[in-house]
Amino acid sequence: MALDDNELLIKQLPHSVEAEQAVLGSILFDPQCVPEVIDKLRPDDFYLRQNREIYETIYSMFNYSLTIDPVTVLENMKQHGYYTDQSRSYLLQLIDITPTAANVKEYIDIIKDKTLLRRVAETAGDLTEMIHQGTDTGQDILEAAEMDSCGELGMLFRIALPLSKPMLSTVALFSALAYWNDWINGLYYLTRRSDLYSIQNVLNSMMNNVQFLKENTLDAGSAQITTQIPTSGVRMAIAVISVVPIMIIYPFFQKAFIKGIVIGGVKG
Repeated sequence: MALDDNELLIKQLPHSVEAEQAVLGSILFDPQCVPEVIDKLRPDDFYLRQNREIYETIYSMFNYSLTIDPVTVLENMKQHGYYTDQSRSYLLQLIDITPTAANVKEYIDIIKDKTLLRRVAETAGDLTEMIHQGTDTGQDILEAAEMDSCGELGMLFRIALPLSKPMLSTVALFSALAYWNDWINGLYYLTRRSDLYSIQNVLNSMMNNVQFLKENTLDAGSAQITTQIPTSGVRMAIAVISVVPIMIIYPFFQKAFIKGIVIGGVKG
């Protein structure tokens, strides 16, 4: 019975049985190489199901800080439902066919290269299907190809960060305003260097001085003078000076805020 195109494509996906077996054999032969393998390979990097199940068991055991050797791996395979009648003999075979664990880095590189080739083939198949369907424009297909080809950093800079601009802008704006209106830190840490006071420290000091003069008059003449001090005017001036930066920088953030409202409305 002839295989259809999809089955034929799956069977032709790049993989290296020898490299997969060598990595598993290296782990069983020398457990000290496990951290290096775990750091660079994921269960999905193994093409053959039997090898993937064994590595997934080892991967789980490492995360739980369990001892890794052929006996414990077999026991954990039973718990995960991966154990078969051939599992024991296959593990022993992996140890026998592995020439040395010293070359585990090279085995890892081979597996990672085959994984990359499979992903390229899968992406090419998806793009070909999109073209045959004829429901997408050329620009849409090109963007899909670019998105599929970019790595984790590409996804971060091209998808995550652009979508997060409204949130980042809001955090940046309120953080800037918090620093601009802060005067308590200067009061705490600049007790001997009033020349380094921020404008908020100066304004707060002015307000305190005006309030002190109004509440502490020594005679009728000074009382008459202090009543003429525009306390409300000083307060309003301080408020205006505090708001000016908001008025200046807000137009630059307005676009991001509007985009955030639109995204939130669409999501809702």
